[in-house]
Amino acid sequence: MRRVEIVALAGVTVVLAVAGCGSSTGPVHTSLTAWPSFTGRPVPEGAAIYVSGIGATGKRSVWLSESWITRGHSHSGLFESDGAGASWHQVFGWDGWPFWQKHFDSSHALVLAEFEERDYRLHPRLLSTRDGGVHWSASDLPVTSIYGWSGLSVDFVDPDNGWLMVDLSGQFGRCVKAKQGVAIYRTRDGGASWVEIARVDQQHPDAQGLSIDGGKAGLSFRNGLDGYLTTSDPINGNTVFFTEDAGASWKRQTLPIDAGRGTAWISPPDWIGAEVGLMSVKISPPTMEPCLVGSPSPRPPQSSPSPHPWDVEPPASIVVPYPGEVLLATQNGGRAWSVMPASSRWGSVDSLAAADEVDWAVASSSDLWKTADGGSIWQVNRSVLQPGCDFGVIGFADRLNAWASALCTEPGPVIQGCPQQGDYASEWDCPPLSLPLLSTHDGGSTWTETDKPALN
Repeated sequence: MRRVEIVALAGVTVVLAVAGCGSSTGPVHTSLTAWPSFTGRPVPEGAAIYVSGIGATGKRSVWLSESWITRGHSHSGLFESDGAGASWHQVFGWDGWPFWQKHFDSSHALVLAEFEERDYRLHPRLLSTRDGGVHWSASDLPVTSIYGWSGLSVDFVDPDNGWLMVDLSGQFGRCVKAKQGVAIYRTRDGGASWVEIARVDQQHPDAQGLSIDGGKAGLSFRNGLDGYLTTSDPINGNTVFFTEDAGASWKRQTLPIDAGRGTAWISPPDWIGAEVGLMSVKISPPTMEPCLVGSPSPRPPQSSPSPHPWDVEPPASIVVPYPGEVLLATQNGGRAWSVMPASSRWGSVDSLAAADEVDWAVASSSDLWKTADGGSIWQVNRSVLQPGCDFGVIGFADRLNAWASALCTEPGPVIQGCPQQGDYASEWDCPPLSLPLLSTHDGGSTWTETDKPALN
């Protein structure tokens, strides 16, 4: 394994609550070389090892992240292959999960990593490399801490220019779909410093074109000016926000979807070219649970309790990266979106991948739908995986070569051998029976299990 250096820079701690709109923030840049989390823990016997991310920037550069989790602990590693994925070397490892990663070329990559620290608490840091993983810098985000992955959304259009959306509601309960405040930050130096450029909250329910009404699903940017903030709004379920000035101001856009009485969770667009983008939509049934939105009753100050071990859980995107029943596409930079007709036939969008602006793939359970003309004609390869297996994450290097994870259980409605400990059982207490890494070299018609790299 190559020697990896983590670069330390100067900075100051940022508390989200005191950051004002337009203020400049200087996150902590910490040397991580002395951290025990970078020494790695031995994989516990019987721990499930997930493929938590796949990124390909052509056949000459493939990136893979793996993670294991036990009840209350997790560890991840980032790997790189300079060939067709036949051999891997681990770049580094840490205690926690990769929340988001983006690979621009064989030299430049970014990873938003959640570090497991201080009695199970998760702390997000942005890791960046400019020399293919030999040296890394690690910077804190402009938020003191989070309890899980739900409060953040990040995107970069190049190694320097990025945006971050932070939840301000202070809750992730059932009311978050009705009203949710957020702050949006921008960086021009790869995360070394952040500036708050927009905010909506209880004091400013409508600001810069945004509204506190409705949940916020995430954001993504097409270039340095044009971006989207997507929603999960039970009232205006077919509405998103877009910006043409790098996030300084926003406008509403209506999408050609009908959620009926349900709630549409609109995933941030995947931009696969200068003008081409894909966006999946999951429609959830309506809830009859009461939801009171308002200011909480005054309470005396209390110390925050330490979270239980089960609070340390990975993002659901590892299992279903793009949940949804509808796929939207744009060919003109988002000025108009259209529903892909095949959406009505594949049932769900478990994973979405694109080799280029016209070659796309949609995984639905063990089926793989492909188009080679930008969505006009779709062909399906049915049941390309073994019985009981579903697709997880997928990454295409080109139209023929791709890698994917799979989650395999015993056929039937019940997972055998699922541990039920204490008074809580999360979906991560019931890992799949096997988690293979797959590869294809014929565009997805056939998939072959390949050895996963050893996680240290």
